[in-house]
Amino acid sequence: MIGALRFTVECLTLKDYIHFHVGEPSTPWHLLFETMEAVKRDFPEVEDYSVSETTLEQVFLSFAKKQRIEDEENDDVILEEYMEDTS
Repeated sequence: MIGALRFTVECLTLKDYIHFHVGEPSTPWHLLFETMEAVKRDFPEVEDYSVSETTLEQVFLSFAKKQRIEDEENDDVILEEYMEDTS
């Protein structure tokens, strides 16, 4: 069941947590809770969990991060082309 979820591990300064991202929006809520209960049972380190929908702020921050990465990649290409032209 866990294989159906894509996840990333994020460690915060104050508290460590595992962030699971559900790639398929039509996944039934009961499957999410069953999966998280299985994780909690199989990994004693997991003491608690929460399930929530993505907020507009999270969507915005995701787009902004993606744009920043694309901009940095474009800057690298421009710099490489400049270095080739000046050599």
